[in-house]
Amino acid sequence: MDDTQEEGPSGWVKLISEDGFTFILPEKAAQTSGFFKSTLNSTVGFQESETKVIRCGERAAVLETVVEYLVFKAEFGHTSGKNTIPDFTKRIPAGLALEILMAADFLDC
Repeated sequence: MDDTQEEGPSGWVKLISEDGFTFILPEKAAQTSGFFKSTLNSTVGFQESETKVIRCGERAAVLETVVEYLVFKAEFGHTSGKNTIPDFTKRIPAGLALEILMAADFLDC
């Protein structure tokens, strides 16, 4: 079966990197990206809104950090100033920082 026709698990979104690696994240986390939110919107009519499988133009090393950030943002995005929020910047590999920044900008993270 072709990966684009396969369905992601209910409540989850499957992202496939350009080099063929698969990342599965909660739909709630994927919705924190403006690009993924639009892509998954059923009123727009994209196939991805039904299958919950999105092919991304990023390589796995970059997409992995983007996925980590989306989960981080979903978990800590609405945290009040009273709680300590971990510093996410320490998770970004220095050699990939520019690629990650470009991907995050395109995906509207």
